[in-house]
Amino acid sequence: MLNLSDRLLTVARAVLPCTCAADIGTDHAYIPIWLCENGIAKNCIAGDVSKGSAQKAADNVKMHGLDAQISVRCGSGLEILTKFDAVDCIIISGMGGMLMLDILNGGDITKVKQLVLQPQKNISKVRRVLHASGFKIENEYIVYEENKYYNIINALRGSEDAYTDTEYLLGKKLLEQKAPLLKSFIAEEERKYRNILPRTYGERRAEIEKILACFEEGKKCL
Repeated sequence: MLNLSDRLLTVARAVLPCTCAADIGTDHAYIPIWLCENGIAKNCIAGDVSKGSAQKAADNVKMHGLDAQISVRCGSGLEILTKFDAVDCIIISGMGGMLMLDILNGGDITKVKQLVLQPQKNISKVRRVLHASGFKIENEYIVYEENKYYNIINALRGSEDAYTDTEYLLGKKLLEQKAPLLKSFIAEEERKYRNILPRTYGERRAEIEKILACFEEGKKCL
């Protein structure tokens, strides 16, 4: 059985039992392999734009004896999917939030029931777009690995009330859970913004001051 890092394991565990999950930007296909080995997904599609990564993924899938369950494809974003792929869940992890949103906008996700996303940045923007795209945020997780914080969003088809600016910035579910790691995450981010504040002006300064105000509001919830 495949052992995953804390980050990848948190992503994989967020996936609900499904017929088919598509991991976009799969790299070594670790998540699809784990999902199939643990009976979470009956089948998976592992896609990567890099030929080298796609070959590594194919080698790993073969080594684990999952060729019949995991289809490895080389291509850009959701272009690897066809109209015959009944994908229940799309997984995208380890890339910037804006690139992630571009990928989702570049394909048909109207029949997708779940999105499991781990954006590296622009997380508040991802949360806002999910709400605008007919998804509700069912849960969120935060992990600390190799001196970095990672947010994982589990979104399901549906709707929920709009968040406050603080909830979009920090994650409403994480604030409700009083996630222990959120305190240290806020502290680290707050230091970064306070260090650059004296050197910023105009709209950017107003934006940073708004972010700092959200941090103060968030700390009151923890």
